[in-house]
Amino acid sequence: MKIKHIFTAFIFTFSVLLSGCDFNSQRGTAVIEVQYPSGYSRDCYTWDELSPVEGTSYQIQAEQSENYKKTKKYDIRILNEDGLVIYEYPEAGYSVVRGEAAWDEYIWISAENWNSPHYNGYISGSLTESILMLADMETGEIQFQKELGKNELFLTSAETRCYFYHCGQKAREQWFGLLKVPGRNARVYYREKDNWEQEVVVYTLDYELEPELDDRSIEDRIRFLLSDEKIVLSMISSWPAHKKEENQDMEK
Repeated sequence: MKIKHIFTAFIFTFSVLLSGCDFNSQRGTAVIEVQYPSGYSRDCYTWDELSPVEGTSYQIQAEQSENYKKTKKYDIRILNEDGLVIYEYPEAGYSVVRGEAAWDEYIWISAENWNSPHYNGYISGSLTESILMLADMETGEIQFQKELGKNELFLTSAETRCYFYHCGQKAREQWFGLLKVPGRNARVYYREKDNWEQEVVVYTLDYELEPELDDRSIEDRIRFLLSDEKIVLSMISSWPAHKKEENQDMEK
């Protein structure tokens, strides 16, 4: 994807639900959704065995490795459009995988490990670790690989520039209150492949961990809509059917 600029739009949508939802067991947390230009999206309800590598004809799959009980790692497979495995990376990542075109014959691969019981990841604050790789589809070789920190979610790329969302962290106390760890607001930032240690923040949100849209809602959702030129961030709060529908839009 070629992203020249990032425009962040906050869309607060209070929608009417005509049926029940099992999200109450996770009340107090927000669903994260990443939606690609092709229309493919990933959220906590996505259990696809195969996922498309956005912008290519490839598909990506994760399978438990032979030594899974020992390593807790998954084999990552790249398949062609006919469903045939063309490359396999043993014990290379985790269970939730995504991919997208980088440039020429290169693709970015993201493999994520989430701590979100009953859901397949994408619950705010539950991303424990992930691995980001750059693979050459002509040779199958991994040209670049980085382990990402807790709650550092890969969103998309602009060739060598990788964009991330971090949900922030709540302020907390340690050592019986003697040490106070300050909170940090959620943010969107990027890293350059050749200058990885530098985190360039492009937008800081006004919340820590998740937006507090309304504590009476059934589900709160953080949706990232990706395109070639921008990332649109929507905040959605879902109400029971008896609630009145309200809408408020704001764009910066």
